Amino acid sequence: MVEEDLPRQVALGSGIAQALGPGAIATVNIGLSFEQVRELVQATSHESQAKVEALSRELNTTNEAVTGFLKIINASEVPSEKWPQMLAEIAQRHRELVYRLGALTPDDPAIKAIIEEARTLIGRADSAAAYDRADLLLGEAEAVDLRAIREAEALEQEARTAKLSRRVSAAATRAERG
Repeated sequence: MVEEDLPRQVALGSGIAQALGPGAIATVNIGLSFEQVRELVQATSHESQAKVEALSRELNTTNEAVTGFLKIINASEVPSEKWPQMLAEIAQRHRELVYRLGALTPDDPAIKAIIEEARTLIGRADSAAAYDRADLLLGEAEAVDLRAIREAEALEQEARTAKLSRRVSAAATRAERG
């Protein structure tokens, strides 16, 4: 297949990347150079707070989230020239978890509590472990739902069995009456 035969892809917006073909990789560049990310990670001044605010607007997230992203990068053993890519990956994971959590509106109080805990973790995440924990909490919420489904199905089966037994009993009674 020649390049002209390949479908063309167009992506517009902030933080968008597309890759085509087996093993293809797309890197999201959020518009910061290695030097700019290093400066953000290492700075603690009022000026850096303005940069964090600007980056949080660009990433459409909170200042606390961006500060957490930078703490994760600073604590990592990733070579500093890979920091812009790492920042993009962390921001993407953050967005995905926020989106997944935003889609959930449980009625069950136990699940609601688990999801709120995950939301709180994501809002203050300053380590990869916090994101892992939030993802585990989503899995826990799913497990609680699945258990409830199995229990409801068991009750439904018991109700069907009881209903059938009552019909047989009613039919026997009618037959006795004549």
